Amino acid sequence: DVEVTGSFSINSYTLTYKVDGETYGEVENVEYNKPLTLRDEPTREGYTFSGWSELPTNMPANDVEVTGSFNINSYTLTYKVDGETYGEVETVEYNKPLTLRETPTREGYTFSGWSELPTNMPANDVEVTGSFNINTYTLTYKVDGETYGEVENVEYNKPLTLRETPTKEGYTFSGWSELPTNMPAEDVEVTGSFSINSYTIKFINYDGAELQSSAAAYGEMPEYTGATPIKPADAINTYEFIGWSPEIKAVDGAAIYTAQFADTKNVYNITFQDEDGTVIETVKGVVGVTFTVPDAPVKIGHTFIGWSNLPETIPAEDITCKATYHVNQYTIIFEDIDGSVIAIVTEDYGAEIEMPQTPSKNGYTFDGWNMVIPSTMPAENLVVVVKWKDNAIKIKPKYVDTDNRAVADASNTYFCNGFAVINYEVLSGTPTKYTIDFDGGEIPSQRGLVDGKSVVIDLPKTLEAGSYNGTLIFTDDNGESSGPILVKVIVTLPFYTIVPLYDDVATVNAHAGDFTAYQWTENSQILVGETGRLLQRELNTSSVYTAWVTLPDGKQYETCPLDMSRFEGVKKRTMINVYPNPAVANSEITVEITQNYIPEAEKSITIYSLGGTLVQRISSPEQFNTIRLQGGVYSVVYVQNGEQVVFKLIVH
Repeated sequence: DVEVTGSFSINSYTLTYKVDGETYGEVENVEYNKPLTLRDEPTREGYTFSGWSELPTNMPANDVEVTGSFNINSYTLTYKVDGETYGEVETVEYNKPLTLRETPTREGYTFSGWSELPTNMPANDVEVTGSFNINTYTLTYKVDGETYGEVENVEYNKPLTLRETPTKEGYTFSGWSELPTNMPAEDVEVTGSFSINSYTIKFINYDGAELQSSAAAYGEMPEYTGATPIKPADAINTYEFIGWSPEIKAVDGAAIYTAQFADTKNVYNITFQDEDGTVIETVKGVVGVTFTVPDAPVKIGHTFIGWSNLPETIPAEDITCKATYHVNQYTIIFEDIDGSVIAIVTEDYGAEIEMPQTPSKNGYTFDGWNMVIPSTMPAENLVVVVKWKDNAIKIKPKYVDTDNRAVADASNTYFCNGFAVINYEVLSGTPTKYTIDFDGGEIPSQRGLVDGKSVVIDLPKTLEAGSYNGTLIFTDDNGESSGPILVKVIVTLPFYTIVPLYDDVATVNAHAGDFTAYQWTENSQILVGETGRLLQRELNTSSVYTAWVTLPDGKQYETCPLDMSRFEGVKKRTMINVYPNPAVANSEITVEITQNYIPEAEKSITIYSLGGTLVQRISSPEQFNTIRLQGGVYSVVYVQNGEQVVFKLIVH
């Protein structure tokens, strides 16, 4: 035998695990028939293992390959909003890229955003969550464009209720604009506006009568534009409009303004008049007031009785009260001078008086009564005494000399005027004319009418100083005579006057040779140095000149005055020239017209003696004229066309 021996050695075979064709783990060398146990299934995130292929219980006599594969898992991707599945649940394979869904929207809400989403699908279900937060919106109230109250923040869909209606004095609210029932998903603005109210403003009179009615806006100042309200005066008062009640103010509602009046008590007059309508007094007062009655008026010849229409108090009207009288009676007793009654007359005041018969008395003439008897009865009792006029004419001279002769006033003033005056008083009788005769005839007899005061005696200018006696007799129209009244005129100064020879020479016009001394005066002032017979100086036409002259017996007299205002015609002597001057008596003297000689002019040359006697007259003188004169002092007067010059000429 061969024994061939041999032996069997156990084979080992490979046990290979493959997953998805890829060796999974180590390849095992397993002896034949060795019991086999499947490896643990592999895991892979996101995949599910399909399981191993069948594995023999024991290792077969061959290599064993156990296979398996991974199937990719799908997981759910769930979106939830506020816990609620939002949209469809997605099944997404593991590791598949993931993209978030769009953000959901919901009116009135704001989405919080999705929770984190993996970039790829993980090996698990994924839940993406999000939530909505409710929005808050502003609820704004506006009035006339201005926010009214606080702005509210209100959640979406919250029920809304309008605020209370606002108020504004003088305005009316329009109401709020529409407000949603619930808060919408937007800001809400509720608006309203005020419109100014218009009110009726009335102005009425005191009696309710409407004067003006108009609409005025709130806040406006009402204005009354009508006529000034009037309230008629009544018997008691006069009314004056003073304003409105209540006081006018800016409009804040309907208003009625009533006219207001100040009342002034009417003043009425009670006019107290005399019977003839003359107003005695006017009493003023208001109705019902007592008043003082004027004192009783006095009416001559009457007794006051009272006032007509006299009220107790001031009435509601002007009235007139007239004085009433009754006439008085008065008596006039006509008496003789011995007190015996001639007649008695009694009459009402103002009645015509019947005069008694004219009384008579031997040797006397009724000369009326001692007072003027009125034609009507006066307002008094009178005693009237008769006046008797002695029929004999009795005269009382004012001045009587020691020889019982009436002395005539022949003082310088009278004498220079050419007369003397005998003043007298008529004691009885009614002389109407007089005659006066002077002894010797130097003063001529004179007759005249009686003036009851004086007898004026014309005196010749040639009278010498001395006393001249005469007889004066007064007679009346019935032949009654005063009898002779012895009179005398005492002439203390001859009729000496001053004559202007030229405008610069004056002289005394008489008795020049009898005077031993001269003193000239101007306006009663002594002219120093002027003591010659001639006053040689410019004679002032507004002055009065005199000369005091002394006679050989030493007596001095003042001449009658020279009033130069009466001699305005005296011109300067330069218009003529007289030569020679002084001249010789009976020789030729030439009078030459030296200025303004006009042959055809009306002119003359007149020559007067110093006493004023006309000596010679040349009616139509030539420029050269020849005259002859006796010794003396002359005035040569030249007149041409009414102009006069005087030239003094002395002839020896």
